[in-house]
Amino acid sequence: MEEEENNDSGEDNQEEKENKSSKYNSGVDIIQRLDSLWTDSHRLAKSGKLMDWNWTLDRVWCELSGDLESDDTRIGKFSQFETDIENLKVEFIRYRIETVFMKKLYNKIMDKELFLRRLQNKLGKGTAYKRDDEDDMD
Repeated sequence: MEEEENNDSGEDNQEEKENKSSKYNSGVDIIQRLDSLWTDSHRLAKSGKLMDWNWTLDRVWCELSGDLESDDTRIGKFSQFETDIENLKVEFIRYRIETVFMKKLYNKIMDKELFLRRLQNKLGKGTAYKRDDEDDMD
C-alpha cells in the first residue's frame, strides 16, 4: 500500500516538473514573439504603413492580454484605442483631409504602442523590471 502511495507521489512530482518546464518554454516563446512583433512595429511605423502598424500592435495585445483578468480596466483602455482609430477613419472618409488624418492616426497609434509597451513591462515580459534581491546602488 505504501509503495502505491510513493508511486502516486512520484508521478505528481514528475507532472509538476513537466508543467514548470512547459510554462518556461511557453514564456520564452512569448518573449520571442513579442520581440519580433516590436521589431515589425518599429519598421512599419518608420515606413509610414500606419494600418499595418496598427494590426501589428493588435497582435502584441493578443500576446499580452492573455495574462489579464476579464474585468481588468486595461481591456477598456485598449478598446478605446480601437474606437478612436475607427472614428478617425470615419472622419477621414467624411472630410478627406489626408494630412490631418494621417497625423491624428499616427499619434493615436503611437499612444496605443506606448500603452502596450508599458503593459508589457508591468506584466514582467518587458525590459523594465526590478528584482527584489537587487539594490539600486551600482
